[in-house]
Amino acid sequence: MKFLINESQYLRLQDMISEQENVTQRINNLINLNDFVYEYGFRGSKIIPSNIVIQGDLKNNDIEVLVQVGEIIYEGNDVTEFAKNYALYSSDFDQDTALAFDYKTFIAKQMNSKVLSLINRSISEFDVILELYG
Repeated sequence: MKFLINESQYLRLQDMISEQENVTQRINNLINLNDFVYEYGFRGSKIIPSNIVIQGDLKNNDIEVLVQVGEIIYEGNDVTEFAKNYALYSSDFDQDTALAFDYKTFIAKQMNSKVLSLINRSISEFDVILELYG
């Protein structure tokens, strides 16, 4: 199937695509990583993201949030590699570990209250993707 469009339609389509990308970029620029440090469990235990990016179709609320896990601290000690392999990663691909699910829920709540509320959008923990290696 082929579609034929004239030049003005093509330019309008380009503008729409560019506008969507600009809105997403502006929203991503509003993300303060410090708002997404998750403190859990015992004293000094936290998950620190290295990057968070919203992607998808904001207009249709088809959004996902990619979170790159940077550092994981447990009782003041860096346990990043161990935690990525055992505390956040599940060999059962159908379910998250309890800590991963809690972190995704935290990210969704923070994202909804701090960033997405500005554009009247929301996500759930199922829209959050943890990138453990990257």
